Amino acid sequence: MQDSERVLVIGGGIGGLAAAAALRAGGAPVEVFERQPELRELGTGVGIQRVAAQALSMLGLQDALREISGPGFEALRLVSWRDGRTLTEVPWHREVVAVHRGELLEIIARAVGDPGVVHCGMECVGFRQDAAGVSALFADGHEERGAALVGADGLHSVIRTSVIGDGPPRYPGATVWRALPEFTHKSLGRDYAQQVYGPASIFGMFPVDQRLFWWGSQIRPEGAVDPPAGRKRDLLDTFAGWPAGVPEVIEATPEEQIFHQDLYDRKPLEHWCDGRVTLLGDAAHPTTPTLGQGGGMAIEDGVVVGRELSAVGRLSVPGAVEAAFASYERKRIPRTSLIVTRSGRLSKVSHLKHPVSLFMRERVLSAMPQRVWQVMWEHERTYQIQ
Repeated sequence: MQDSERVLVIGGGIGGLAAAAALRAGGAPVEVFERQPELRELGTGVGIQRVAAQALSMLGLQDALREISGPGFEALRLVSWRDGRTLTEVPWHREVVAVHRGELLEIIARAVGDPGVVHCGMECVGFRQDAAGVSALFADGHEERGAALVGADGLHSVIRTSVIGDGPPRYPGATVWRALPEFTHKSLGRDYAQQVYGPASIFGMFPVDQRLFWWGSQIRPEGAVDPPAGRKRDLLDTFAGWPAGVPEVIEATPEEQIFHQDLYDRKPLEHWCDGRVTLLGDAAHPTTPTLGQGGGMAIEDGVVVGRELSAVGRLSVPGAVEAAFASYERKRIPRTSLIVTRSGRLSKVSHLKHPVSLFMRERVLSAMPQRVWQVMWEHERTYQIQ
């Protein structure tokens, strides 16, 4: 393979593999370098909305997506923690699905095709670039040379540290627990998703075939560890007495299947490229999960940057990579910045704790006309990947 033409992708998550699949579909040589000893994702769920589904279709994965997700949700029910009353329903028109993260990673990896493209156990510690190309530097002293480098190495991105240098991500104040157990929620069936709003807390449920992807979030100090009684006991105490089957769902989940992590985001950037190097996914625009768009945006980024680089032809031509990355930024930054900003605002509303604020939130949600939701979702329903 000609080093002067290949693309180096740092990170073998769903965004990095989406970029690799798009590059190979466009005939561009690519190599993926993943820090972990094998490709893997957390055993939890991830939401795929209309635009991300469009990106997967561009990789020929529309049928594979249906196989791992089932039909889309008709609506999202927003429920009161006080009595289980439905405050409102957000119309989703079956344009949102939930899938297992590991199964999603598998189908994208199949789209890459050649398993020899992905190299695991390769910890990237930085890069060095010049007018002729870019070199990825690895912890074992190894170097790989290419025409372009895509940093898809997640929230604590090594590539971002060199490209942007803006320090650690910010902690908005909430932590999250996630799981995807074998559980069928009788009242939701497979047609509806649900979020229960309480004081400084929220609990979401998204059916995935005969399983249920659930997540709970609460305002807590950054870095708080599980109490001596254990993670599951902590959750049962936190959400004790909540309606809509919340305690039952927690009780039905084996403790080892409950994942816990703090939530982070960053202020949106005006640029995330530097010469022959760019970023995608959480490395570029980490977001709170309130809108369920983090994983989907990484897939969209990967498809767009892969198509832009493939369209160039010869990446060794001076200015070709920079032009492709500039086009990628123009197409992606407005959308991702909008979602990060909206998600951060909604996260604050979701975690209100003062009694008056809780009362007003329920009043506003109950009185909100459907046309308001339609306006809020207009961007998602009309945006097209180019």
